[in-house]
Amino acid sequence: MNSRRRLILWLQHQATAWIILALSFVVTALAWSISDSAIRTKAAERFEFQTADIASAIERRLMAYATALRGGTGLFEAVGQVNRAQWHEYVQALRLQENFPGIQGLGFSLMIAPTELDAHIAGIRAEGFPDYSVRPEEPRDQYSAIVYLEPFDWRNQRAFGYDMYSEPVRRRAMERARDSGEPAISGRVTLVQETDRDVQYGFLMYIPVYRPGMPTTTLEERRAALLGFVYSPFRANDFMNGILGSNQDAIRLELYDGDTPTAESFLFGNVPETALSALEPPARDGFDALVALELFQHRWTLSVRAGSGYLSETEAAQPLIVGLSGLAIDFFLFIIIESIGRQKRRAEQQSRHLSEQLADS
Repeated sequence: MNSRRRLILWLQHQATAWIILALSFVVTALAWSISDSAIRTKAAERFEFQTADIASAIERRLMAYATALRGGTGLFEAVGQVNRAQWHEYVQALRLQENFPGIQGLGFSLMIAPTELDAHIAGIRAEGFPDYSVRPEEPRDQYSAIVYLEPFDWRNQRAFGYDMYSEPVRRRAMERARDSGEPAISGRVTLVQETDRDVQYGFLMYIPVYRPGMPTTTLEERRAALLGFVYSPFRANDFMNGILGSNQDAIRLELYDGDTPTAESFLFGNVPETALSALEPPARDGFDALVALELFQHRWTLSVRAGSGYLSETEAAQPLIVGLSGLAIDFFLFIIIESIGRQKRRAEQQSRHLSEQLADS
């Protein structure tokens, strides 16, 4: 009996169709698993790329803002004593709202010794600000005061005269900038520009300004030469506006101050603050990442998460289509093989019936 004959006999066997159906189910399940794994691998790669792109966008935005602040320190180095009109012209030329979206303003905070405080207040009042004072008013060993802040609108005017050095979070960032000579970012604060509406968490960036002609090689020299700080306040929501882009709506992004996501360190989220996803266990069918951002002598933690809705309808449907198509082929093949066997069995039955009739005759 040749192999072709054996194959025909095997296909005609009553159990063959069921064996092939079982094997085809296994192949279909394997195809579904491979398709599902391929889709998720592709989505995971896209998620990883988007996470890196978001982190890079935050860093690029901060570097751009640091460039604007460095320009302010350059103005002091070139002019020496910068007056209010010169600062206004410099900031106006930067066109902050167009070129630096999310920045609240660009200002200068002057360091003031206790013996210089009264003369400083009198000088600012003589410029046309009769109600000016340095806040808070409690006596202390070192003062600072925001003397320039552009645009000098109603919100920024709330910060005029504020002593940032008197507040611990701001002070730590100012000291890091002073001692290093490099930009420094503060921890999470509530800006003095905030009102009782649309309150946002904020942070500040500082770059030290040293007195012209004084040495700044050593730590002690930099501390002795400090004149003040060029700085910018940022409202976190405004700063992050546009970071995600229009094609990343399925991503839940949260920014935390420091190394560990907590409710107390929450800085920004594109979901309501009452639903901090970084504090919840990750979804089994989703994607999540925690990225540490080292930014100007400070650390942020970026939490990025995407649930099952991150997959497009086409991607989510592809494994199902593969599975259903496979099942359709399985049953079609089963019907064909079962039909072949049934025809063979019917022919054998008819042959036996004819043989019996002939025997009876």
